[in-house]
Amino acid sequence: MKTTFEFSLQGRDWWKPFIPFWFVYVAYIAITQNRGFTGMAASTPGPYFAIFFAILLVFSAAMAAFSIVFLRIFLPKLKAGDKGVEFHGDIGRFLGKVLIGALLSIVTIGFYIPWFCRSIVAYLASETRFGGQEPKFLGKPSKLLVIGLLGLLLPMIVVMAIVMFAFGRRTEVPVPSSPTMIAICALMFIVFVPYFYLAYRWYANFS
Repeated sequence: MKTTFEFSLQGRDWWKPFIPFWFVYVAYIAITQNRGFTGMAASTPGPYFAIFFAILLVFSAAMAAFSIVFLRIFLPKLKAGDKGVEFHGDIGRFLGKVLIGALLSIVTIGFYIPWFCRSIVAYLASETRFGGQEPKFLGKPSKLLVIGLLGLLLPMIVVMAIVMFAFGRRTEVPVPSSPTMIAICALMFIVFVPYFYLAYRWYANFS
């Protein structure tokens, strides 16, 4: 007999930590999308990328802290029958994993990302208890790497090649509201559907 999960979270349970989370996110967008800041990329690329990565690391650290706060609120609201979920994640340990993983991902130009994802999900699983038992994450980084290469990178290259072939001889660029741009975005979403499906199955691979 199947037992479905019940989720009893309500807005009032997490609006207080959501407000500072929202301000941090808005601040990150405001800084990185500021014309004065983005203009540095062409004039002084070295300082621009140094500042950008520093801001990215600070933002990643903030998001890591908020993630633990939210999971402490969200997961206890999840039940299956008479079994509940407990979460005991530590902000400091999680922050260390995120910063190390982010730095290694930058140094390896993204190649380390599957191992980074594996480390994060495995840690969160190790700090979770369901019915008194610890779930084990079974996802393998090499499989996520293949999923990313074939399901994300390859389709992206194909779509970009189609776009370059279609607009290579044209000087004008389609505006975001044009039918052509809308068609390109729709094509991107369609070709990424297998990736979303396979990546979700990879992340949900627990025993």
